Amino acid sequence: MKNLFVLGVVVVTATQLLACGPDPTQRVEVERISLSHERLIHPRGITGDPDTESRFVLDGTAGIFELNVEGELRLIWERPEELPVLTDICSVGGGRFVVAADGDGYIVDLASGAASQHFCLEPGWDPGFEEDVRHRNSAVACDLQNRLIYGQPQTILNGGVEDPIRSEIASYSLVSGADQDWLLLPNPEYQAGGMTMLPNGKILLGAGETLSVFDPSSGELVASRVRLMAYGVSEIGGVSYDHSARQVHVLDKADSSITVFPLASLALNFE
Repeated sequence: MKNLFVLGVVVVTATQLLACGPDPTQRVEVERISLSHERLIHPRGITGDPDTESRFVLDGTAGIFELNVEGELRLIWERPEELPVLTDICSVGGGRFVVAADGDGYIVDLASGAASQHFCLEPGWDPGFEEDVRHRNSAVACDLQNRLIYGQPQTILNGGVEDPIRSEIASYSLVSGADQDWLLLPNPEYQAGGMTMLPNGKILLGAGETLSVFDPSSGELVASRVRLMAYGVSEIGGVSYDHSARQVHVLDKADSSITVFPLASLALNFE
């Protein structure tokens, strides 16, 4: 692996091994940005403004940072103490964001500084929620074309040992926050650390070092053959997609870094 430092950004070239395909070795050049700020302690999400080139990073306890082209962070919204620890973020434009926590989702407005509860990351039909189970969520995505919000809640039995009983992709109205669909995933232990929308309404999710594509129309979740550990990514804490540049930005919460991949390099079936 060769590192080239330019303007605080590391350009990484790695030989990436694919499980199958006509070319089993492929050299891919990616950008790796090391994040540093005294308030950045729990990096938990990354997003891009749909109307500008601005990018943002969420810290679960501090709030929302703006990320400039030099890789520098500026805190632009502080999480109020009454809010729970936040787990992911997506931008809806105009200085407004959707942020998630375990059990709830909020709309943040930078102009007013307000954060209002907008949707519940727990199924309304679950009668045992208060006593028997709880819901954990570390990922949220905004489908602006269809005016939907997606989450990836995992249902866990309360008790001394965490016992996942189901994992789902849930959708909500961006306008009202009302539940739309809850789609069951095959593995109850699956827990994404970040998610974002891809072209044609597919959803890109990241868990551990693996990216997967979910198709809401079929309910199919397909993992990429590409292992991100080859690029130093070990614990995905956020994912965003740059439509104009066709790049995937992956936040690694293990070392507070962002790795930028050309979409074509990730061997994802999203068409």
